[in-house]
Amino acid sequence: MHEWICTNRLGSFAMGTAKRTPERKYHGLFILRRAGLLEPLHVLSDVNEVLIDAGRTFELASYHYGNADFPRGFEHQVAFSADPCPTWEYQCGDARVSRRLELVAERNELRIHYRVSGAGRGAELRLSPLLSARGMHQLGHENPFLDGRVRDANPGVGFRLYRDFPEFTMRCEPPADFEPKGFWNRSVRYPEEERRGYPDKEDLFCPGYFSLKFDGELECTLHLQLPGDAPELDEEEWDGPHFIEPGIQEFADALAQAAQQFVYIEQASGEPGVIAGYPWFGEWGRDTLIALPGLLLETARTRTAARIIDRFARSRRDGLIPNLVGEDADHSDWFSVDASLWFIRAVQDIHTQEGKAVAGRWFEAVFEILETLRSGKVPGVWVDESGLLGVDPDLLSRYGAVSDEVAEAMAIGALERFEADVAVSVTGIAGPGGGTEEKPVGLVCFNARTAGGESRAVSPVIPGGRRDVRERSALVGMHLLRRLLGG
Repeated sequence: MHEWICTNRLGSFAMGTAKRTPERKYHGLFILRRAGLLEPLHVLSDVNEVLIDAGRTFELASYHYGNADFPRGFEHQVAFSADPCPTWEYQCGDARVSRRLELVAERNELRIHYRVSGAGRGAELRLSPLLSARGMHQLGHENPFLDGRVRDANPGVGFRLYRDFPEFTMRCEPPADFEPKGFWNRSVRYPEEERRGYPDKEDLFCPGYFSLKFDGELECTLHLQLPGDAPELDEEEWDGPHFIEPGIQEFADALAQAAQQFVYIEQASGEPGVIAGYPWFGEWGRDTLIALPGLLLETARTRTAARIIDRFARSRRDGLIPNLVGEDADHSDWFSVDASLWFIRAVQDIHTQEGKAVAGRWFEAVFEILETLRSGKVPGVWVDESGLLGVDPDLLSRYGAVSDEVAEAMAIGALERFEADVAVSVTGIAGPGGGTEEKPVGLVCFNARTAGGESRAVSPVIPGGRRDVRERSALVGMHLLRRLLGG
């Protein structure tokens, strides 16, 4: 499977396959990054182009349905390139069709550029958007609540599919008529989700199509626009390492170009941040602070790095740096200790490169973190006599933080640390990001244990959004404790 991805400055993105047949529920032409910790929205799955020329009809999209693919646009595809942006070439009889995607860097806008040559007189190009309108980690299905009405946006058309879904517009240049033909494409299948053990079918809504009639040749652009504009920031130009050997320099330039896609503007604060990874992850404190030296210090963007560290420093609470940064400290999450340690490392790296004049403003935060770890004033966070944190680092490196082994060690450690009669430990992935194929979002490991050595453990995958997973985890933990004590 040959996958591609492109992003904008706001962390929104598009991703898919060279054949255009989506294999994952994450494949789509526009996934909207929202402010704070809200789950990104999967807005547009694809646009099916239908070329009608000389009495023949060519459909260029492709989807899996059951054991069949339809349409089979890849049969007309003659070329694909992902660099600098995804571009497809099709041969449809005597006509040649080019399709190029562009995500506008500074705002949430998708442009699809088309060029048709070699068609006959009276040819027609129809552009049919297939809308998903769902959370990125969810799947959508036909329902009576979707509002498929087409609104006049002047220019173009507008949609407000659900009450809590952002309004968006679509238009063509040159202007084209839109034919409302609302219907559902049912039971689209995503094989990669089936392989991962997830639900793999959804329904996509098509509100109609744009129609462009032409003779011989056509150039047009389809626009999709959603809320969101990146503020202007005083940022440095990217300036990666320089090498004498051309081959090494070419590789370094490719890495620098890829690195740019991970640095984005967080909409709630208007400040820069780092996406931990596409498509699953959002912005994570641990991942940001680990990657910051390579992404920003090595590319001569110290001011941007400093603004990110400022944002984390402002969000600290009780001497700890959050692993998920919300709108403020009260809406952030502190479920890892190592984010605070990586914060210290990032400050050290800036101090090495820029000196105390730049790094000195974070020394107070560093001292506060060290004092918090030394004193143990935050429950469950301390430094033992050997200088290590409470959970055996060998367990963490061998099994990962979300594992049965670490949950067991946490419960045993709680019994010993607090001289308790019973303890319940919980370690999991609440989302919206952070999951992997082996450890998906919603995986939570529980261990309930008594001082006498009796124990119960479960590791379910809990469905729902981030809040659902956290609330249901509390219930599971209490039920596990009740079963343990009830015999």
